[in-house]
Amino acid sequence: MRKSNIELLRVLTMMGVIILHFNNAYMGKALFYVKNGSINFYILYFIESLCICAVNLFILITGYFMCQNNKRYILKPLKLLAEVSFFSESTYVIKHLISGEPVISRELLYALLPVNWFVILYITLYFISPYLNIWIHCLSKKKMLNMIVIWGIIFSVYPTVLNFAEEIIWGGEKELSGLSSVGLYGSQYGYTIINFILCYLTGAYIRISDRKYYSLIKSLTLICGNVLILSTWALVDNYTGFSNERSAWAYCNPFVILLAVLIFLLFLQLEISANTFINSLAGGSFAVYLLHNNFVRFLPVEKIVSCNPCIMLLFVILSSAVIYTVCWLIGYFYEKMTRPIYMKLAKYISFPVLDLSP
Repeated sequence: MRKSNIELLRVLTMMGVIILHFNNAYMGKALFYVKNGSINFYILYFIESLCICAVNLFILITGYFMCQNNKRYILKPLKLLAEVSFFSESTYVIKHLISGEPVISRELLYALLPVNWFVILYITLYFISPYLNIWIHCLSKKKMLNMIVIWGIIFSVYPTVLNFAEEIIWGGEKELSGLSSVGLYGSQYGYTIINFILCYLTGAYIRISDRKYYSLIKSLTLICGNVLILSTWALVDNYTGFSNERSAWAYCNPFVILLAVLIFLLFLQLEISANTFINSLAGGSFAVYLLHNNFVRFLPVEKIVSCNPCIMLLFVILSSAVIYTVCWLIGYFYEKMTRPIYMKLAKYISFPVLDLSP
């Protein structure tokens, strides 16, 4: 049964992803257009630092709920891959029909491929997680915590120290990838299955341990303090002239992971009665993830970031909510359209392809 407090968190987290891409240098470009040192500049840095834990939050939620289930079905990943391909192909065709540009068969074929780093890593995690669950439940709570701490030091703290050294000491001119504990290409800023596993294990530990909640005031204080650390860190990079991805906003940064944990714990203690509207909104978050960039690119970002700070902030929040709603509606009709197909498929492939239940 879905918990509406966590479903609300899913919705807000996905809105956070939209805001991240509003700021992104290749999409909305807000951080590119905003004037350095302005109030809007600092607001955007704070917002970016608050939302940067979105991916980690999704995986924490996955670990929290999936750590008790060791059955895996083929239909779920097939549906995810099919949805990626459908929206990618549809977007390509619609763009070319609107612009009048010719459709190139090779590009059309590429659009059909489910090229999406998050989806591929999520499916990978989906199939290996039953083995992680066995590992988890074989350990005492203390040993599991020790394991997560060791994993965090090796794959979060250490790679982040290397990234920070590259930025501050060598200004990005020298790479320390050869010292990385993650791989040949360094930490890859947490875009790895290693970071997914760390967040999954953390979510699972929250589920099986005796959770100790902070008061609302203390939780918000810790969250704000964490965001200020990340914002300051990112600003240091900005003022030293570092122009690549910032270690402050890397998914593997321990402060980014900690921020995800703090926000998750805050929402766990919220008392929200079962709400079908919230649950329905959250159910469409994957479609929002796949589609939102097509709308973010058309926002008048350059104009907005030069407006009054309150207007800019209001625009960021409202535009992310509107984009979420539009994408959710598209996803809703897609789900209605494909439901009969998957109901028929379920008759033939409803059995688990992996079952490690005791």
